[in-house]
Amino acid sequence: MRGKDERPITSKRLYVMSISCFLAGISLLITMVQSKYMPYHLAFIGALNILTSYGVTVMRKWAFYLALFTSLISLVFGSITLAAILRLFNVALDLTSGLMLSAMILYMALFAVLLAYIVFNRGKFL
Repeated sequence: MRGKDERPITSKRLYVMSISCFLAGISLLITMVQSKYMPYHLAFIGALNILTSYGVTVMRKWAFYLALFTSLISLVFGSITLAAILRLFNVALDLTSGLMLSAMILYMALFAVLLAYIVFNRGKFL
């Protein structure tokens, strides 16, 4: 167990993933606010991303389970959104839909890497 004065050692890769997770959460919350309707699932996933970012940064025991849950939820959300983008814009792929497609692929790659890192380094959290 760690003492109160001991700080966990966070690797640069984990720190970059944590910051990326935080930025993904912020961007989901901004998207929710700017939407014409209120997509509450974006607020939920965005808040989970922000909380996961904090937990991974401080390397707490609960952060492992939260990162695992958030990664799985984000991968499901990303794959559904990616399928919808491909289905809706299969005829004409303009700049906006191309950027959305690239962003969703990057989003899914981020959470796939986070999931793999968390699973293979679970000893640091538990």
